[in-house]
Amino acid sequence: MKYSSPRATRSFSTGLRKGSSPILASLFFVGALVSGACSSSSTSTPSGTAAGATTGAGASTGAGATTGAGASTGAGATTGAGASTGAGATTGAGASTGANACEWSGVYTGPALGRCSESMVVADGGYLTIDHFDDNDTNIVASRDGRTGNWWEAKHDSVATIWDKVAPPAGGPVDSVGAFHYTASAGSEDAFSATLGVDVSTCYDARAYEGLTFWFKGDPAAGHKQVKLSLHSPPTQPATSGGACESDCYDHYAIMLEGTGAWTEYRIPWSDFKRLDCTDPTPGIPENFQPQAQIVNLSFSQPDATAGVDFWIDDLRFFSGTLTAQSTFKDIVTEAIFDELFAGHHANLSYAGLMEAVDKCVSGAWPACSTFTTEGTLRDRILESAAFLAQVAHETASMSLIEETGCGADGTTETKAACVAAYRIYHGRGALQLTHKVNYQGATSAFGEDLVNNPNWVMEKPYLAWGTALWFWSTEQSAKGICHDAIVKNRSFGGTTSIINGIDCGKDKSQSRINLFKTIAFALGVNPYTTNLDCTM
Repeated sequence: MKYSSPRATRSFSTGLRKGSSPILASLFFVGALVSGACSSSSTSTPSGTAAGATTGAGASTGAGATTGAGASTGAGATTGAGASTGAGATTGAGASTGANACEWSGVYTGPALGRCSESMVVADGGYLTIDHFDDNDTNIVASRDGRTGNWWEAKHDSVATIWDKVAPPAGGPVDSVGAFHYTASAGSEDAFSATLGVDVSTCYDARAYEGLTFWFKGDPAAGHKQVKLSLHSPPTQPATSGGACESDCYDHYAIMLEGTGAWTEYRIPWSDFKRLDCTDPTPGIPENFQPQAQIVNLSFSQPDATAGVDFWIDDLRFFSGTLTAQSTFKDIVTEAIFDELFAGHHANLSYAGLMEAVDKCVSGAWPACSTFTTEGTLRDRILESAAFLAQVAHETASMSLIEETGCGADGTTETKAACVAAYRIYHGRGALQLTHKVNYQGATSAFGEDLVNNPNWVMEKPYLAWGTALWFWSTEQSAKGICHDAIVKNRSFGGTTSIINGIDCGKDKSQSRINLFKTIAFALGVNPYTTNLDCTM
């Protein structure tokens, strides 16, 4: 799907983006690079380390810019726990300039700058995916962890560009069905660099994450062997477009990506982003300024406009921590992710109770569920984590309920004939709504806790609310099999639905489970699209 005029036009002849307030207006140029201008590194290797490559020749900016998608930037957002507004802050406080201005370290304690002083979202670290590119619009994947925004482009009139979300060429991330493809021709001598950017919020404090990760493929035959990835932040962003910079702007904290013609997965910590030109913007770079603390935009651009560029991006995400092939659910699902997904969870469906139950499983204290997220590849373990949480979320109304409705102890609200006395005693409780005496007997044997005579323990003790769900998930359920095997060995989320409640197959309730699975998988940073989603094993 191509985004072109008029739907994707951002005009700067008036200095305003369509649908925006004046504070959001102006063009997001990426400043020209000067080869060898700074001793700090300018190229990222796939591991995120610096390689010291030189950058392209300095390009000059020019008038007559035309730009891409006229998306709204989420102005005025105030979501995000602990957000600081920096009201009344003065810009440039404690500014440090000079030859080492491109280096940064320490923790910034100064005020919020530019439009960040008016509105800022502070990330909790609860949703990793920014955009998976498997849809056909310019929006970022979801309004999660305070993020909202759109993709846009900025280019000179002399530059021709094409930007699509299309099926990616082979060799990229597993299970991807879409990627972002961007091409820009060489421009005139006075052209500025063509830029593909994304607004993640009006202003975003991403310090809860450790950096950015994504897949990248550049075609050096187009003209450029490198593409510049920039964090736009107030000290280098012009005041006319939400920053605090008054002159010598656009030397954003950035890194150069190598286009080798093959897909490469990058993992770039915040510390690898440097100001490559080491200019001295006015009013200056505040001491210990951290660009990830006040992100106005992210962008990918030509190093200069006199040569073309052709690149692909896929699975753009934040990352937190390092997972290994031995990582289990405890490592994969952080408390921040759990709270982001299930903010209204029942008190007894707590993260602490979940971790207690998982620990008993993966440590072998409860052998019946010892396989849970301990088998298969890391990807298998992440998908199993997502599948389990999705099924629990469906069964418990996003973890707000811990007991089956309409079949309480007195039975007065139940009209179905099936709710006879025996069933009422063993009606649905816990994270997966453990139902029927035979299952309470099975869980009693597995845990050594008398749930037959104390069925309410399944909803009163958090570790048992979760433990019974993990037991059900990890053990054979009649002839339908085992949920763990369905997702890990057969790559079938629908298989887990068939085991848990096969009467939902082919109905709206099955699609509800699928939607939850997708949402949670992207929160955990994996793409679920080629997993069998319907009710097959």
